[in-house]
Amino acid sequence: MRERNIQIDILRGIAMILIVLGHCGFPLTRFIYLFHLAIFFIISGFCFDNSKIMNYKKLREYIITKIKRLYIPYIIGNIVCVLLNNIFIKMKLYNIDNHYIYNIKDYSTNILKVLLFRGHTEMLGATWFLEILFLISILYAVTEYLINKTGFKYKRIIHFSISIGLFSIGYVLKNLEINILFKVQILTCYWLYDIGRNIREIKISEKLHKRTFQDNNNSSLFCQFMYLK
Repeated sequence: MRERNIQIDILRGIAMILIVLGHCGFPLTRFIYLFHLAIFFIISGFCFDNSKIMNYKKLREYIITKIKRLYIPYIIGNIVCVLLNNIFIKMKLYNIDNHYIYNIKDYSTNILKVLLFRGHTEMLGATWFLEILFLISILYAVTEYLINKTGFKYKRIIHFSISIGLFSIGYVLKNLEINILFKVQILTCYWLYDIGRNIREIKISEKLHKRTFQDNNNSSLFCQFMYLK
């Protein structure tokens, strides 16, 4: 069993605090919005384990795991909120100007939208992140699996090039306001996921930790030398 990375937990905690600050009218909100959600996609990519998709069986297990951890919580939460829509309106939790009383058809339509990732409820609006992360995770794993099957050299460069290409397409589609068959965020955030993966592959965090450890040792030796003098 792999040892838990405390640094990742700390970074997640910092990112959560930044999101809360960003939604509370913090003076630096516009600055925080430049990177606070990007941190989560990078962390998710950092935690991606290529060994879990080395063959078709493992890839299938990986997808099933993502369904259990991301898709099912998403649909359960949002379906419950769809079913409670009329109650939320009567309790004045929803503004009647922006919502309406559902009938049977409305319930069915909105539940179907939730199942197909075509809409989420206002009460759980923040779950859009689960939706995008789930789709990116699956797309990334399948892409990585196919690249591994090709046997090409420089697989990391190939995948990074793909991520940049998807980002470019997503950027163009976003500017053209084209978002029909899928959510453009999948393309624009895919490269963040890959950046996290690359950070882990080249072991940046370990190198920084090693450098810090060496600097601390050098500082300690310097202090001892000055004390002896």
